Amino acid sequence: MYAAIKIIAFGVEKIVYISCKPTSLARDLAVLQQHGYKAERVCCVDLFPGTYHVETVCRLSRIK
Repeated sequence: MYAAIKIIAFGVEKIVYISCKPTSLARDLAVLQQHGYKAERVCCVDLFPGTYHVETVCRLSRIK
């Protein structure tokens, strides 16, 4: 969550958030959305076939 707050302070227009733990993404996404960001696209990438690990990629944009 602290990383999300630092990102918000930079005021960037677009963010690509990559997470190896979907629960962390869910937690940070809630904070980012409360501060004016919108998830535009989300996908999962299986970099470790045969395991339960999955990378989650989310593209966010600042709502104007």
